Parts: sequence; structure tokens; C-alpha cells
Amino acid sequence: STKGGLYLSVYLKPKKDIQLLPLKIALAIVKTLEALTTLELKIKWPNDIFFNKSKLAVFVDFLF
Repeated sequence: STKGGLYLSVYLKPKKDIQLLPLKIALAIVKTLEALTTLELKIKWPNDIFFNKSKLAVFVDFLF
């Protein structure tokens, strides 16, 4: 990754509720970052995570 960036790929094979998978991923990211820091984060549907009106993270999901 470039300096200051973090890139990660994850392959999941969900068996149910795949329509809710993007929201579950966003919630997991936000809950983890908030537990590890003092940040108050917001989710902008469908795949952006913001801190103080600045985009902190984005994830791309592909459902097959």
C-alpha cells in the first residue's frame, strides 16, 4: 500500500442474509475502529465510513 494507506482483501462465502452483508461489513468496521480509538464514525450507505465529514474508509463488495 502507499504511505499512509491500508488495503485489505477478504473473501467470504456467506450462507444467508447476503443482502445485508454490506451493512454488516460497515458496522463491523465501525464498531472495531470505535472500540480501538476515540473516534465517532458515521456510515454513509452503501460503503463509505466518515469521520468529521471526511471519508476515512471505503469498501467494495461483490456478491456472486
